[in-house]
Amino acid sequence: MSSNHSKSYEERMKAGKQFYHFLFRLFLTAAIVCCAGLGYLWFWLARYEARSPQGAIRTYLRQAVSGEYARLYEEADTYFLELNSEEAMTQKLEELFSGRDVDSLTDSLYYTSGKSRFYLIKDGSSYLCVLETTQDASDSEWRTRLAPETMYAFETMNGEDFSVRGIDIPDNFSSDVREAPRGFIDLGLNDDLTDVSRYEISGLIEAPEVTCASADDMAVLDELSQTIYIGPAPTDEQYQEFSAEIEDTAFAYCAYITEDGTFYALNQHLYPDTEFYNNISGFDNQWFSTHTSTSYENVRIYDVMPLGDTAFIGSISFDYVVTATSTTRTYSSVYQLYFVQNSRGAWKLTNLVILSGTES
Repeated sequence: MSSNHSKSYEERMKAGKQFYHFLFRLFLTAAIVCCAGLGYLWFWLARYEARSPQGAIRTYLRQAVSGEYARLYEEADTYFLELNSEEAMTQKLEELFSGRDVDSLTDSLYYTSGKSRFYLIKDGSSYLCVLETTQDASDSEWRTRLAPETMYAFETMNGEDFSVRGIDIPDNFSSDVREAPRGFIDLGLNDDLTDVSRYEISGLIEAPEVTCASADDMAVLDELSQTIYIGPAPTDEQYQEFSAEIEDTAFAYCAYITEDGTFYALNQHLYPDTEFYNNISGFDNQWFSTHTSTSYENVRIYDVMPLGDTAFIGSISFDYVVTATSTTRTYSSVYQLYFVQNSRGAWKLTNLVILSGTES
């Protein structure tokens, strides 16, 4: 009796172990199947996102908020004609997305152009940026990049070849415009100025660094119109002539606005009836006091460039040191100046842009 009871107990224990082993294997198999199913589902969801424009936009936003700037730039540089530097792009992405909540970012189709779709991104009700997405022909996935709405123009004097980040602009962008340089176009002098070829390119975060194909050419940024002129550098003779005009005119302007000089002295350098002329001729500065002495120091003239035969542009920086009784002040200024040649062959100023000015 005791032997049979012990045997029955052992059989029950063995059966129990077999059952629990079976139950464990069943659970393990189910877990593996579920994990595989979830992985498969995740794979297809990721594949769907990559192959749908809105999914690609959401992926980009998640990566941007997560600070994956290098990855985003690599995609832009691989699948687009990306003219922005990685440094400029990283700085802009950080400015736009750092500290934001991806769930608060909304997207809506803004417009389409060619094969690209542009999406307007908002944080709540506030405008944030525009993203461009386009489908890659090799794998049907949608690729996305930041698309700043800032536009720069590139104008060549004689069809010069030039590039940005190794991308040849004339080979990749078209230009049908032949007219006067943009910084001079409103003067009514188009017949007297050289015609340029203009390439207008959007999507630039800042003015890019231009590389000229010829060592005899140069590129200068027109700060006012956000236009980059590309053309022959000045000869030594031209540089001397243009530099003298820039310095004399800048000093006459500075003296006039500080009431150390007269409009008559400045007017000798001005082209009449321009917007700049009309504004400066009515200038009245009561803020400056009488100075007992003045001087110009640390003068630097740069970015001097002829624009055809009848116009040129150039910049100057200097310190204007003034003394009033026992007080001495220094005004540091940076100007960009625009000149055209009048009917008598003299160079006259059509515009002056103050790029910076500080007092110490």
